[in-house]
Formats: sequence, structure tokens, C-alpha cells
Amino acid sequence: MLDFEQEIVKMIKQIEDSINLSLERAFKRQGLTLAQGGLLILLYKMGDLKISEISSILQKGNNTISQLCDRLERLSLVKRIKDLDDKRIVYVHLEDEARIKIEDIAKIETSNIKFSKSDEEIIMNGLKCLLKCVTGDNNE
Repeated sequence: MLDFEQEIVKMIKQIEDSINLSLERAFKRQGLTLAQGGLLILLYKMGDLKISEISSILQKGNNTISQLCDRLERLSLVKRIKDLDDKRIVYVHLEDEARIKIEDIAKIETSNIKFSKSDEEIIMNGLKCLLKCVTGDNNE
């Protein structure tokens, strides 16, 4: 039998896989790949970013992110905007159509998840405890 830590890692992986599969299906319905959808969500949450910032956050090469942005730009979901002070700096901007797609996906995906109030509290407390344990921040 797996020990406690291995069982936790296994469960987290199962949850991650389930979420990714659900997101992949939702993005596919919108005509997007998981990678494209992930980039759109990042821009939705963080606002305009440089290619290098996106690359760093998503841990992908600048070339990969640039190609991804090219495809999203052709779909009119993002656009590149040059910095007014330094023309060498280009930001990737989320267009309104993409914002609507992300909000639609979020509504559909969160509507499929139902927790009772007591379950919510138990889950949040458990996740907070797990985070403290894995970060070594057990000071309370």
C-alpha cells in the first residue's frame, strides 16, 4: 500500500488530470487548444504581459509563446501592442471576444462543481493545511 504522502500526491495528480480534461473539453468547444486557453486565462487574470513574462510564468520558450500568440492573434483573441515609450517592448493584450469566451467557460465549468457549505469548509481547511505542510510553514 502507498504511504500517506504518496497517496496525497496521487490524489492531487488525479484532481489535476480531471480539471485539465474538463478544461480541454471546454476550450475545444470554443475552438481552442488547452495551451491557447491557458494563455488566455493568464492574460485574463494578469492583464497585458510581455512575451518574456508569459514564457517565464508558463515555463515555455519565447518562440513557443510567440507562435501561440500568432495563432491567437489570427483568431482575433489577442493583439500585440507596442510600448509607447520603448517600441522594442511589445505587450500581448486580451481582446474582448477572448474575455467573453473565458467568462463563458468559467460559468459552465464552475456550474458543474457542487459542494455543500460543510464540504467547502472541510476542503478549504484541508488544502490550507496541505499547503502549510508542503511549504514548511507550520507556524501558526
